[in-house]
Amino acid sequence: MQEQPVTRSGRAWLPCVWAWLGGLLLAFFAVTGMIYAPSRYLNGLLLRYVRYLPVFALLTVVIALLLQLLIRWHGPRLEQEKVHNDLGRISFVLLLCVWLVYIGAFYPGSVQTDAMTQLNQGLGFSTLTDHHPVAVTWYYTALLRLGQAVADDRFGVFLITLTNAVWTAWVCSRVIRDLGAMGYGRKAAVGLMLWYALFPLFGVYVQTVEKGALYFPTLMLFILRMVQVQRAGEPVGIRQLAGLALPALLLCLVRHEGILLVAPSLLALALSLSVRQNKKRLLAVLAAVVLLFSGYQGAVNLYCDNDNTAESLSICFQLTALYMKTYPEEITEEEYAIIDRVLDADTIADKFNPLIADPVKNTFKKTAGAKEMSDYLALWLRQLLKHPACYLDGLLHCTFGYMDPVFISPLDGYTLQSCSDPTVLIPAACVVLIAVLSPVNGDIRYTIPWIAAAPQTILWALAQGGRRTGEKLSMERKETIC
Repeated sequence: MQEQPVTRSGRAWLPCVWAWLGGLLLAFFAVTGMIYAPSRYLNGLLLRYVRYLPVFALLTVVIALLLQLLIRWHGPRLEQEKVHNDLGRISFVLLLCVWLVYIGAFYPGSVQTDAMTQLNQGLGFSTLTDHHPVAVTWYYTALLRLGQAVADDRFGVFLITLTNAVWTAWVCSRVIRDLGAMGYGRKAAVGLMLWYALFPLFGVYVQTVEKGALYFPTLMLFILRMVQVQRAGEPVGIRQLAGLALPALLLCLVRHEGILLVAPSLLALALSLSVRQNKKRLLAVLAAVVLLFSGYQGAVNLYCDNDNTAESLSICFQLTALYMKTYPEEITEEEYAIIDRVLDADTIADKFNPLIADPVKNTFKKTAGAKEMSDYLALWLRQLLKHPACYLDGLLHCTFGYMDPVFISPLDGYTLQSCSDPTVLIPAACVVLIAVLSPVNGDIRYTIPWIAAAPQTILWALAQGGRRTGEKLSMERKETIC
């Protein structure tokens, strides 16, 4: 049956509830980052908020209008599925060709410091540890050895960047192709294709051998599979479940915090589904992923050294260092001894750096056992309750770079933030939380996952919001728009 044309009222350009919420949230984080970056202290921060109220209001309105524009962009499309399939194939070829220019310009590719450590460990020049994802270490080492067998080390590095580019281009093309099923037309698909092709961050990152290079395309694929499962009304088949389980497991393998993203995302997805059989199948997928990753991690712990304690507690260590720097006269001898059994209490106050936790984190004493860590965490909580403002100050010290949209980290790159709607929001929220708890402030390694996944997340969330809150477009299809 031919679909009736969509009619909209003259006030359809006015932002709806979803657009206003998105505008308020994004504007709040942006203003927080902008006013904190130059001040670097908590006193007077509320006054700065008052002074920035015009900026906050302007950002809220502009962002809400942009989100409303995207919502109006969404709706039933009469375009054939073949058009979107063609756009998917075209985008794969285009993105790969564009990114190959970056790889050629920086041939064989830029090897980041952590990746050098991984390759040295994989080649046996240093002890293999679980500080960096072991699966990525083995993957990069295998490609490097293949390149050495064919030509030399440089060709091995080229194989790493080439395979990363192919994988990323394929995932982006799947996302672009799926926009049609989400209710967006060719303009949205072409716009997203140009975003990935012309925004230089993606080309630069693809040609970089870095432990997180596989993470952001895998995250995009995981979100895409979540959307497809959520969209399916009938019982989800084995193929769809496997298509979701594979990127879920890969996320756990290529990123230490991957399981912390996958588990709540799959749980939220299972609870959001209306078909009861789908809930059970999704919970089975979650259980399978957790069991497989637990078995893998157990084997890794037996095979190599595990030194992730300092990494996972880096933000706690940073706050302790700032506390000692701010209130040295309040530290008792007993408290000093508790801290000194875990960190170098003599130096951490001077080593506090809001942009990176490594100077403080690297003083962690591996001899600290369960009792020492328990005593330290208990003291950490007591100090939090005693001076919560100091801890808030430290948290902003170490994370403002992820909120300020114009902040350029002297360590490496840009930052950008995004937010969106329930269920599909869960992976984005987990990525943001991981960035906040990371040892580095404003690091592109932690921001590029949501920079890359933001368009598909926002478009799908707005499509969901539009269907829930808008006007009826067609009695036959029962679709709505905000």
